[in-house]
Amino acid sequence: MGYQPISTSEKPYSAATPSTNLEPGLNVFLRCPLPPVWTATSDTLRQFYQGNQVPQIRLFNPSPIYGNSGGGSVTNVTNVTGSSSSGGTTTTATLTISSTSVKTPPINAGSKFSGSFSLSKAFELLSITATSPCRIQMYGTALAQLSDASRALDVSPPAGTAQNIICDIVLDTAPYIWNFQNREGANGDNPVSSTIYLTVTNLDALTDVVTLSLSYIPIVS
Repeated sequence: MGYQPISTSEKPYSAATPSTNLEPGLNVFLRCPLPPVWTATSDTLRQFYQGNQVPQIRLFNPSPIYGNSGGGSVTNVTNVTGSSSSGGTTTTATLTISSTSVKTPPINAGSKFSGSFSLSKAFELLSITATSPCRIQMYGTALAQLSDASRALDVSPPAGTAQNIICDIVLDTAPYIWNFQNREGANGDNPVSSTIYLTVTNLDALTDVVTLSLSYIPIVS
């Protein structure tokens, strides 16, 4: 087959030359895979070699901070509604808590009243108080109010059908008050108006005239 014998005294390979590459391999003592920001700690010292002189992970120098007394300055701009390009005055909107009340006609037990009232084009609700047990539904359009009219109590709207539903709350335990967190509402008509559409269901055993007191912050008047 063409094989040739060799002397057993010959080495099948030459001795390897010692490497002069001082770059380290994987540091098995590294406990955190993230590089340090810019300061050395007892944990980051494990990431050095050659007498703690050469870092295996590059350190990031802190960004210089410019300003008076060696510190930076921060300018907060809130609710700026308009300013002149020539360096004139700046108008700042002031958000204030407002309140209004809505009184329904007499509603029979288990029946509902649907109507509308004027509030704001856009607003954030803070609280609603009622004089008797009721269900309160608010909408941005009359179409949304009509489309949602058949949804039963304590039934969530089907996925993707909550268009222009501002809120749906049930006040059945005294005191009849609900405090909102992060509940914004707006009129959805075209053109936009301050009209909000309201449906109130009487949950009492008697015929009631329900008076609602709303606390809110107007965002767009």
